[in-house]
Amino acid sequence: MTAGTIWTTHIKASPEAVFEVLGDVQNHSKWSDKSFTATKTSEGPIGVGTTYDSRGWLPGKGKEHLNHVTITTYEPGRRFAFDAVDPDGPVVHSEYVLTPEDGGTKVDRTQSFPKPPGVQGVLWPVLFLLVKKAVQKNLDSFKTVVESKGA
Repeated sequence: MTAGTIWTTHIKASPEAVFEVLGDVQNHSKWSDKSFTATKTSEGPIGVGTTYDSRGWLPGKGKEHLNHVTITTYEPGRRFAFDAVDPDGPVVHSEYVLTPEDGGTKVDRTQSFPKPPGVQGVLWPVLFLLVKKAVQKNLDSFKTVVESKGA
């Protein structure tokens, strides 16, 4: 079973300025509530197929948990998506859709999460509520980062 939802915010910046920050996974640690790093592992310019290794905290996995990230959609100023693959199996898919709105940008983030195995799976409905709050907090921080750039 996969759970997912949509989070939305409005950023006082153009879709191009929003994408400039969003489009490189190495920037994502700037607004993450949890400490992590992302390192580009593929050659060439950023686009569909670009890969990263990210290390950071995940519940039950520790502070240096490794995920392999691959960009799946890269449309500057419009859409950005990636898959984060946990070596233990689960894949998390994140997608951002940028829409010009009221002199800025509406950002819709969709994320799908597979239900974890074992005890975490039994507790998944409660854990998912915590995840939803954390993702919104990160989206709010992303808004602050972009707007502070004066874009």
